[in-house]
Amino acid sequence: MARRKRHIKGVVYYTNDTALVNSKPKSRMVVSVNNDPQNMHVRRVLTANKGKNSANGIPIERYPNIRKESVVERRVFKKTRSSQPIQAKKMKKSKTRLNKWDRKKIGIK
Repeated sequence: MARRKRHIKGVVYYTNDTALVNSKPKSRMVVSVNNDPQNMHVRRVLTANKGKNSANGIPIERYPNIRKESVVERRVFKKTRSSQPIQAKKMKKSKTRLNKWDRKKIGIK
């Protein structure tokens, strides 16, 4: 009998922000864009303050884990800063998964 495929599209993870961009080290929420846990593509979840973030981001609803009004960055990260593939086992998984309308807005089929 075949193993059941785990769908990780739209799942919110926590990762260190310095793994993706050159910034101060802090915990950042990211959303998985594809289903491959060994070679993930992710987008960052940013708070929607009045400025650059809200203008360039895709607004999403509030979830129990995401307390503030947030936007998802349009840029897709396919590798870390050190050119390593992004792996699900290296990130902390949350219990939040985006609903189908938010996934469709972000571009996840």
